[in-house]
Amino acid sequence: MYVKLQHGFTIIEMVVVVGLLGTIAGLLVLGSAESRKQQRLDVAVETFISTVREVQTWGQTGRAYGAANDDNRFDYGYGVYVDNPQNNPTSFIVYGGAGTEATYDDCIYDPTREFAEYKLPKGIKVSATQTAGGAGDNNHKQVQVLFRRGDTQARLVDNVDSSDPFRDTIEITFTNGDTERTVHINKFGLIYAIS
Repeated sequence: MYVKLQHGFTIIEMVVVVGLLGTIAGLLVLGSAESRKQQRLDVAVETFISTVREVQTWGQTGRAYGAANDDNRFDYGYGVYVDNPQNNPTSFIVYGGAGTEATYDDCIYDPTREFAEYKLPKGIKVSATQTAGGAGDNNHKQVQVLFRRGDTQARLVDNVDSSDPFRDTIEITFTNGDTERTVHINKFGLIYAIS
C-alpha cells in the first residue's frame, strides 16, 4: 500500500506564524520608541539639574567670568532662568553679573548678563512652573534660581509679585509627549527630580 507523506506547511499555518511575528515586531518597535522618548526626557532633566548645581557652585564660591560687556568684572551671583511655559520654552538660560544687594532688581534675569543658553533635546519642553512661599502659590510664570556668595539660601524668584518676589520652592515640569518629570528646587539649594 502506498501512503503519500506531506512535507511543508499549510497556508493557514504560515499566515498564523507571519501574523505572530508581525505582532511581536510591532510591540518591539513601539516599546523602543517609548524608551527613546523617556531617555531624551531623562537626559534633559539630568542636564538641567547638573547645570543648576554647577551654577550653585559658581555662585557660592564667587567665581568670576567675563560678563556680556566683556569688562571682566567680578560678579556676585549666578542664576538659571526658565521662561514662562505659555511661551513653550525649549531652552533655559544661565546668567550672571547680579549686583551686590539682595534686592529684587539684583536677582531678576537681564539679557545683558546672559552667558549660556542650553537647548533641550528635540521634543522636550517646559510645560509648567510652580512656586510656593512668599506672597502665595503661583502657577505658570517665568522662574529664576539665583545663587550668591555669602548667601546661605538660594534666591528663588518669579516675576509675578515684585513686592514679595522670593519663594520657598520652585517646581519645573519637563514633558516629552505624555511623559513628564518635575524638578524641585528649594531655598536651601536642594535639587531633585521625580517622575
